Amino acid sequence: ARLPLLARARLAEAATDVGAARTGLLALSPFATLERGYALVRRADGTVAREAAAVAVGEALDVRLARGALDARVERVRDSGA
Repeated sequence: ARLPLLARARLAEAATDVGAARTGLLALSPFATLERGYALVRRADGTVAREAAAVAVGEALDVRLARGALDARVERVRDSGA
């Protein structure tokens, strides 16, 4: 008689654990970062552009946004103080 009750309690606990794991994964998702207004910038070879000094004037870039992407070309490179 207690077995169905224990099984339901364990399933409810597992569902809670799965929900918490899902929430944690969504918070760490790169797509969540894009939703906050950031962009993912890739060079022509597919590598991620992490610093302005590594990109050349005239270089073509692929910019990934939360919804859609842009093809961009560098007009000017500024250091981090600008």
